[in-house]
Amino acid sequence: MRPYWYEERTCPICGNTFQVKILRSGYAYRVLAIDVDMFPHVDGEHPVLYEVDMCPKCGYAYYRNEFDRPPIKDRAELIKFLVKVPASDKVVAAKPDRDPEGALRIYQWVYNLLEFTNAPKHKIGLTLHKMAWIYRLIGNDEKEKEYLGKALQMYEEALSSTKERYPSKEMFVKVIYSAGVIAYMLGYYEKAVKYLNDLLKLEQSGQKLSPVMRKHVFDVWQDLRGKVASAENIDIGKEEKSAEDISEDAMLSALRNAYRTLEGKLSVKEMNISSDKKSFYTPLKRFYLAMAHLSFLEHFNKIDAGSWKDFMKMFYQVMEFFGRTGARYAGISSGYEMLFDGRNATSCIIISPVSMVEDYVKQCGGHTKNIMVVGIIETEEDEALASNLGFEVVDEGMWLYDGRLYPCLLFKK
Repeated sequence: MRPYWYEERTCPICGNTFQVKILRSGYAYRVLAIDVDMFPHVDGEHPVLYEVDMCPKCGYAYYRNEFDRPPIKDRAELIKFLVKVPASDKVVAAKPDRDPEGALRIYQWVYNLLEFTNAPKHKIGLTLHKMAWIYRLIGNDEKEKEYLGKALQMYEEALSSTKERYPSKEMFVKVIYSAGVIAYMLGYYEKAVKYLNDLLKLEQSGQKLSPVMRKHVFDVWQDLRGKVASAENIDIGKEEKSAEDISEDAMLSALRNAYRTLEGKLSVKEMNISSDKKSFYTPLKRFYLAMAHLSFLEHFNKIDAGSWKDFMKMFYQVMEFFGRTGARYAGISSGYEMLFDGRNATSCIIISPVSMVEDYVKQCGGHTKNIMVVGIIETEEDEALASNLGFEVVDEGMWLYDGRLYPCLLFKK
């Protein structure tokens, strides 16, 4: 599977057509770790460089997923604003491949446009936060701290205003979380306690936090308790992860036992599979072999029992759907994703990072009536994208992807 491809993009302001580069998660890059402010460390090209685009003709720059919806209705005013974009920045935009310096130029004009249009403060803060990430990527600590400070200021203005409007509850949670962890990173510990305590109150009222966010809050709070007296008496609950790791031998044994258990539960008779056993058991056996191979990797023994159970729960539901619907086009790729392999199936299973789900859904075609999606959440952006897919969320758990367990959501359509 190609790690990236190029697409034609049409500017909504001047009508110019230009190319943009689309990265395929897991192939163009692989997430290795996630910082407390959700910055993903990756092996490969960094996706943050490709979240914004600029028209190389008129200089209009905006977020890729909103590029067709300029943040201003008065086109004449926007054109006047775009006159300020220098030719040198347009030359950078004409190249679909990005380096950090080129991406920063485009982000700067996204920021300028948001300021010009009096955009919501949280959106300006998000843009400044992304710019801080790029400075982190290139190792400029001074600039990173400067832009983290600017992002924090915008987040705080957003949270203190009664007029600020957020596109979703998830974005509101994201802003509170970001304000808290950036304050912590910059040494404003009292502020960090305030915002993270507000976040915990939201969780107690029923607002769910992602497993990654919840773990970061727990870790930060442990440190804050030694720095701020007011953090001592606030109950943040227990860390969900088990402290006891599983050895490689024990994990391999568990894989074998799980395979035998699943093989028994997912019999042809129970699942009413009309075709022969091969169409069902070959993917199951291939998946078992992939898991068995991964069990020997160094980081695999750090998976706690609870996360492993969450993965097996999701795996069972996928295989149950596969057997019940006859989604014969499921298979296992080299990246241990389960994907469909055909455009005319009536039922399809898509297991992919959330950022790629819509592309796979489009490939299903009009004949597909039943779709199950396991949306893998690698980054903070994936969480926001998941709420806009238009699918019914039926469960959540963990999924084994690229040798690691990631949080995931189970969708049906």
